[in-house]
Amino acid sequence: MYFDRFVLIAIAALALGQTPSSPPATSPDPAVERVEKMLEELEAREQAQDKEKRTYILTEPDLNAFLAAKIKERPRKDVESLRVEMKDALFTTFIKIDFDEVEIKGDSMTASLLKALLRGTQTIEVDGRLQTENGKGTYLVERATLNGMPLPASLVNSILSSVGKRQDPPFDPTEQFDLPYGVKTITVTLGKATLET
Repeated sequence: MYFDRFVLIAIAALALGQTPSSPPATSPDPAVERVEKMLEELEAREQAQDKEKRTYILTEPDLNAFLAAKIKERPRKDVESLRVEMKDALFTTFIKIDFDEVEIKGDSMTASLLKALLRGTQTIEVDGRLQTENGKGTYLVERATLNGMPLPASLVNSILSSVGKRQDPPFDPTEQFDLPYGVKTITVTLGKATLET
């Protein structure tokens, strides 16, 4: 239910959304199965109101396999591909976005100017920090580029907000949010994220 939210956070776009669907019948990817199993367990624990502390590890290769499978399974008009690198306390997210499908917030002149400049498919690279404590999180954009050209953080936050509001349920990753599934903290280190309930 909330995995697309984690993806948005992980992207600085893209924390957690729909309940994982059943894996395809033909040669399922073990990495995708591991993520789906973890999400199913987290969701079951939340529904059972299981308060026992547990630790879950989400590796970078498993997350990227899961993201690719979900994008293929549920194509979106605005997001063509998504890949995440995990570093110490930092996510670097690479996302291909079709800007013709993104609603950009702002006054009409700014929005019109940005729509004129940002057309078609572009690649955004975002370095961001996910700060979590006591079941709450915020995502802070530290650096962003569009096709290698630096972008203002305010523009990236506007794009993330627009993409986040199209999720089910809608949310804004630039504002404080509740972590899903009873997760209390998420710690990002090289190649993995550690989720603590």
